[in-house]
Amino acid sequence: MSQFLMKTTKNKVQRCVKILLLFTLFLACYKVFIAYLEDVREEAADEEDLQTVFMDANKKEIFKKWLDCAKWSLLVIDDPVQFWTQFTKLTKKCDEDAEIDKLGLITLKNKDEDKVAILPKNNDERHTFVTIGIGKDITGEQRWQRKMGKLGKTVEFYGADPMTEVNEHLYPQIGKYFPFAVAKNPGYATASVLINRQYFNQSVIHVDMMYFVERLLKLKTIDNLWMDSEGAEYDLFEIFEKDGSFDRNGIELCQVNLEVHLSETGPNNLHYERFMHFVKTLIKEERFAIFRTEEVIHMRMYMFNFDSDFCRRKY
Repeated sequence: MSQFLMKTTKNKVQRCVKILLLFTLFLACYKVFIAYLEDVREEAADEEDLQTVFMDANKKEIFKKWLDCAKWSLLVIDDPVQFWTQFTKLTKKCDEDAEIDKLGLITLKNKDEDKVAILPKNNDERHTFVTIGIGKDITGEQRWQRKMGKLGKTVEFYGADPMTEVNEHLYPQIGKYFPFAVAKNPGYATASVLINRQYFNQSVIHVDMMYFVERLLKLKTIDNLWMDSEGAEYDLFEIFEKDGSFDRNGIELCQVNLEVHLSETGPNNLHYERFMHFVKTLIKEERFAIFRTEEVIHMRMYMFNFDSDFCRRKY
């Protein structure tokens, strides 16, 4: 009887092992299949995006249409809260009126958001990419790197983020990593940082933007700037303005993906005011256009420098 039980138990164990092995094999095959489908989708997206380099839009005409719309829609609003709440709706209407898709805008997906860019249309070989606030995610940067590689171009990546966990191993896969925050002024101050999808105040080292760009990176042109500074961006608005620190030091900036943060604890009256002043300044100066805006508590936007001959020729 005991031998029969042992044999039965052994058979059951063997069946369980076989089922487990089959399930493991199925799971492995499924993962390979999903990865293959993702590769196919990425290849198809690349082929479509690479076609945009042949688009020859009239940039001045598109920018003029966008500016005319923005002036009529945004400059007339004086209430900062209303300006913030209406901003996305009004700028999307201006995007449509100006037919900005003729510029060849492409989408670069990160894990939880979309970035926007325009692929270069000339033979310039050097391309610089600066990420301020990596956020433990470089999938968008990797997509840009892959597309640029297919155009036969290389990209120099530079990323700064005070949160070294993950970032110090992640960003070096594509470029040079700097373990500090970048702000208008240097120092040691409290910053709002994202940890496990929650914001916490934490003391971090700040390096000033001009020292970072001029002395450490030694750059005079920045093709792409992705900035998610967790609140420090308000003091950095001036780098986009005429006679700002970039302008005074001869630094050309072409494409920007910017996230403007509201305080998680409030109040935000001053933030609304500073944002409205910033956008109105850009419109009046007629340098940057603001496209593809998105409000997700904070405000995300893509900006292109139409005032720069270098940027217009390159993109």
